[in-house]
Amino acid sequence: MLFGDRNMPEGTTFKLTGGGTQTFGGAIYLPKAALTYSGGSGGSTSCTQIIADTVTFTGNSGMAINCSGYATQAFGWSTAQLVE
Repeated sequence: MLFGDRNMPEGTTFKLTGGGTQTFGGAIYLPKAALTYSGGSGGSTSCTQIIADTVTFTGNSGMAINCSGYATQAFGWSTAQLVE
């Protein structure tokens, strides 16, 4: 889990840049942050849940929302949605 302080300044930037061996699973909670996610060609994810002010995907980045093998509860809708 990546957790950002709720008192961080709005617009704080976080960048997750992966290469061919990046594997990420869990939650990203950055309610006031601008998150940039750029994956590599071999990067993988099985369960990733993101809460951020803004999210930008670049490169060959991808997300999967199959959390059945994790000790987490799904939140939100069963399909990805962008909420303004």
